[in-house]
Parts: sequence; C-alpha cells; structure tokens
Amino acid sequence: MSNNVDLRSSIKVLMTLYVMINQDFEALIFHIRNQSEDTSNADEVTLSQNEIIKTTIIDALRFSIVLKSCSFIDEWDGFLGVRNENELKSRIELIKRTVTKARREINNWKDLRAFRNEIIAHNFRGKNNIVTIDMMGDYDCPQSIPELYYLVALIERLIRVLTACYSDISNEIVKNFGNIIARQKYPSSDADIKIFESKLQEIDNEISDNVFSIYRHDIDFELAKNIVKE
Repeated sequence: MSNNVDLRSSIKVLMTLYVMINQDFEALIFHIRNQSEDTSNADEVTLSQNEIIKTTIIDALRFSIVLKSCSFIDEWDGFLGVRNENELKSRIELIKRTVTKARREINNWKDLRAFRNEIIAHNFRGKNNIVTIDMMGDYDCPQSIPELYYLVALIERLIRVLTACYSDISNEIVKNFGNIIARQKYPSSDADIKIFESKLQEIDNEISDNVFSIYRHDIDFELAKNIVKE
C-alpha cells in the first residue's frame, strides 16, 4: 500500500511541475507578443527601462522553465519504477520505453543540468570556482524560444503518456488542483507594505546604532506601494 501512495505522490509532483513549466512558457510567449503594448507609455517608461523590464521578465521565465524541467527529470528518473512493487514496475517500465526517444532528446542538451546548477541555482561559479556570468551563452542547453518550446513539448510527451496510463490517479489530482491554488496567498495590500516598512526601520535603526555611516529609512517605500497598487 505504501508503494502505491508513493506512486501517487510522484505522479502528483510530475503533473504539478509540468503545469508550472507550461504556464511559464505560455507567460513567456504572451509577454514577448505584448511587450510593446505593456510598456508603450513614453511618459512613464523610458526606452532603457523598457529594455530592462523586457529582459528581466524573459530571463526570469526562461530560467524558471529550465529549473523546473530539471526538477521534473529528477523526479522522472529518480523515483518512477525504482522503488515500486512488481505489479507497478512492469507498467512503469512500459511507460518509460514508450517515451524513450523523447527522454533521450532532452539528454541531447549536455549542459542542461550544469546551467541549472551554475547559472540559476548557485552563485555563477562552475568547476574549479570559475565565474560563469559571461559564459551563459556557451552552455549547451535551451536558450532560444524554439529550444524552450521543444523542451516543454518533450516533457509534455512524457506526462501525457504517464497520465494516460494512470488516468484514475491523474484525474483525481486534476480535481484537487483548484484546492491547491485556493490555498495559496499572495499578500499585496498597503497594510502588508507598512508591516515590512516598520520591520525594516527597526533593522535600519539597529544598523545605524552600530555603523554611523549607514543611512536610516532610505528605502523608497512609496515606489513599492505604487507597484503593489498597480
């Protein structure tokens, strides 16, 4: 029974990661298609600010896709079919054989995991402590929009075969997705900003009491409040 529960948990993790990966990619495409409209007001956004906003959002979504894709592959490779009883193992092995070509295509990006580790997750350092900031374009991993699309599409093939073979479990998980989303909270009120402002002022006071050169209360909270209201 415990193995069945583990299988259910793994399918839930894989489905959730795929949904998040797909949403990131859809958000990326939406932003690229609509970025000129989003920042077209010359009175509010300068050309350089427009470029910063564009690249920041694109990089954040691109990195998020790679990061979650690696997590998906970790779950796919590291759990499914490894610790399950025989009655489950045979079906999972069949699933993996069915999507062998798709899984191998993902492996063709030799630096996918290195990019996740050295660029996204850690401190821009590779082997032998080499700084990798200026080497991001040299990694053999999805960099362009078509490559990201291909990565997401390959993962979609894996998840579709898995959920088709375990439709009872996957349908139950889908029904509960709404409950998961409903439990998430994204505080964004003025009251929240004021709480954080008060705490930061306490921190500023403590710093200023110990280091005379630190300015007190120099955070632009009015800017933060305006961003929240938008």
